[in-house]
Amino acid sequence: MIQAGDINALRLASSVRFEHQGKTYEGSVTWAEDNDSPLSHEHNHPGCISLVLHTGQSLNDLPRDTLVETS
Repeated sequence: MIQAGDINALRLASSVRFEHQGKTYEGSVTWAEDNDSPLSHEHNHPGCISLVLHTGQSLNDLPRDTLVETS
């Protein structure tokens, strides 16, 4: 288990699984960014990360402290 804010671990994991707002997401992370990064386009969701899974699912408001199962 890692926290969503560990961007490097998310990128390196073969697959991830987590829940957000009552929905379960599962897959491999193809892109992830901390919204508090100066280069982020999602400054309206501070304290969160944005990510895209290989399935095409994307989020821009996943709290950094969300627990993520990895394999």
